[in-house]
Amino acid sequence: MKRTLPIDALRQPDYWLIAAVVALCILGLFMVYSASAPYTFYNELPDSFVIRNHVIRLLIGVLVAVVLARIDYRTWQRWPFPLLIVGVPLALLLVMRIANLGAAEGEARRWLFYDILGNSVQPSELAKPAIIIYIAAWLASKGDKIRDLTYGLIPFMVLLGAMTFLILVQPDLSTALLVAVTAVVMFFVAGAEIKQLAGLLAIAGVLLALVITQTDYMKGRVDGFLKAWLPETEEEAIIDEQIEYATTALVAGGFGGDGLGGSRWKDRFFTVAHTDLIMAVIGEELGLVGSLATIALFALLAYRGIKIALEAPDSFGTVLAVGLIFWLIAQAMIHAGTVSELTPVDGMPLPFVSYGGSALIVEMAAVGLLVNISKFATEEDGIENAYLAFGRRDRRPRVSSPRRR
Repeated sequence: MKRTLPIDALRQPDYWLIAAVVALCILGLFMVYSASAPYTFYNELPDSFVIRNHVIRLLIGVLVAVVLARIDYRTWQRWPFPLLIVGVPLALLLVMRIANLGAAEGEARRWLFYDILGNSVQPSELAKPAIIIYIAAWLASKGDKIRDLTYGLIPFMVLLGAMTFLILVQPDLSTALLVAVTAVVMFFVAGAEIKQLAGLLAIAGVLLALVITQTDYMKGRVDGFLKAWLPETEEEAIIDEQIEYATTALVAGGFGGDGLGGSRWKDRFFTVAHTDLIMAVIGEELGLVGSLATIALFALLAYRGIKIALEAPDSFGTVLAVGLIFWLIAQAMIHAGTVSELTPVDGMPLPFVSYGGSALIVEMAAVGLLVNISKFATEEDGIENAYLAFGRRDRRPRVSSPRRR
């Protein structure tokens, strides 16, 4: 039987994790204001329009994080909370697809109630933490059955497939892939065998190839990345040109950068400079020093997140923390990869830094959950979980045991 710590026995929250997030958010305030200047100019909006909306959403995110940091994370494991939190965003996705609602970008239909004022809800963003919480609860409930084909792998594939399908048909391949890979990592951490993981990856690879080859929207993105010798549509040509400008901007700043507001290239990709390509503006205005400092903050965030996962008092906390931190760091890496032309164009914002509504709020929600998990951790759990996660000589799950020693 698990031992629940009394409230007065809880540890202090992970202040290093909080400090990393605060630093990234402050960086985001400066960069969003600078990067959005061409956008507000060309759209004849007030200079403070974008940054004002960003501050409002950041404050909402902080409020959400504070609330979640005070709620025992194990609350989300109890029925019917997991079903509720995963059901709402997926239901919105289903309604959008069937009723053809929401604002479209190209062939994608991802925003619900979107207008020029920026009032929007992107259900696929809400689905990220919702799916992670639900899968963490599901995996924790299975225990050793995770390694069983009938009770582990097959139900997991069905569950994950159903959850990612609605995101995929928006179409939003990058978000669907991020959710799927995050879930697979959680499945592995929860105790799945290597052969199960290999089977999952093989099946996922076949399905991914099928989806890409049968969908013009996704095929166009991959073709653009591979520089295929195929005729480009006007939209694809514009996207490729914006990425080239962003890559040029990234290296144009040199070592020290051109100074805040000094970007000469952001006018060329102004529609996404403050969102999908903000890392390019960081590179040009803050230089290599600023880029490395940003990477260092995400590295600190990753380290503290992993530490929280290893020190979590139960399997649900461990798997949940792994899922949350993997999602945030993987998204940051994908964003940086897009700007440097290492990955196909995906439209993912840089966590805590890019301008965003739904995305920024759910990222702050993830921080609140991680902070709450950190308050239940002990050093004993860290040693025990490290052995379970990376030793596994006795083939036990890669998570903490249900009781402390």
